[in-house]
Amino acid sequence: MGYLINAWKETQKTFTMSLKQVVSVAGDGTLENDDSRNELRQFFSLIDLSTLGRLLEECYPKDKKYKFETRGFAFQDLINEMGRRLGFEVENGLYRGKKNEIGFDGLWKSNDGTCIIMESKTSDDYSISIESVISYRDKLLAEKNIPRKKCSILIVYGRDDKSALKNTAKGSDDAKSIRLISANALFQMVKIVAAASSDVIGKQVLNMLQPRDYFVLDNLVELVFPQTDADIPEIEDTEDDDFDVVPKKTKHDNNLNPDNTSIVIPPLPDRTLKAGDFIRSAMINLANSGFEFSDEEIEILCSEHSMHDIIGLQRKMPFFKKYDPRVKNGHVIDGRNRYYAKPISFGKNTVYLNSQLFDSDKTPFVNWYISITSKK
Repeated sequence: MGYLINAWKETQKTFTMSLKQVVSVAGDGTLENDDSRNELRQFFSLIDLSTLGRLLEECYPKDKKYKFETRGFAFQDLINEMGRRLGFEVENGLYRGKKNEIGFDGLWKSNDGTCIIMESKTSDDYSISIESVISYRDKLLAEKNIPRKKCSILIVYGRDDKSALKNTAKGSDDAKSIRLISANALFQMVKIVAAASSDVIGKQVLNMLQPRDYFVLDNLVELVFPQTDADIPEIEDTEDDDFDVVPKKTKHDNNLNPDNTSIVIPPLPDRTLKAGDFIRSAMINLANSGFEFSDEEIEILCSEHSMHDIIGLQRKMPFFKKYDPRVKNGHVIDGRNRYYAKPISFGKNTVYLNSQLFDSDKTPFVNWYISITSKK
């Protein structure tokens, strides 16, 4: 058993290694031999969702402190691990193309006989050849005797700043057999499947990754609204540009779901948003999903320095401030607007959200968000 596996087993709750550190201690740290690759992949198979999400977030930032030569290889293995957690049988592909070998990143097989050829890209800094991916598919079809109609392509990306990947895929003659998804969205699907209490959600998630013809909407309706006895949820009008609102309670509110068993954690917003809009909309979406913080958690997040000490943000201020309807301008401190004016309700607890946020706060916030939602 290697050092990396031992480190995880001994310090799971306090494991703080960065992705760069993880790769550097896997085998000889090169990922150029089976021992290194196998130890890294075994480690990824053992870690909890919170750690997986944190390491995934380190795969594609532009910040130099996160970059290292084999980061793309680790990203590829993390994506394949998520494929396994979604229920696929996964065959790892090559890190680099080799002569006379098929250069796919991952081959995902489902129980119904369909398969997905996975191609991973940390960013759109380097172009992707759709023709090459198509050629990998054609070779695999022949080698493994897979019917063409049962095989599709899934491109998983970390960053697509210029929509280059989307535009390239759309322009391909084989666009109908290609699907794209961000790594963050794929991770949200993994979390949903892990928390699902029935096979229905798992099947919905798996079906979403496979190309379908939605010109006729029957298939889409069946996918999004499978046969169920559940009541149709109430839908709010969200046309108002000011999305700082106290979530509207419905008959599916938190009081009917005290253990969060029926809550589906919403995906994170577009990370290109400014820090304030990103974090604020993420917390509003979370509240609207029915998510609740315990009274103790609210107290902690309202405590001094919680932004920095609990979440890892730059400012040493309380992340939340308790809402008191008797106090006007409760979001103002020392004559300054320290919190967003409209409060947010998490079950019985209503709070103001701190508005003192920076772009560098996004990554630690995402790591914290993933850690709290993966436990519910």
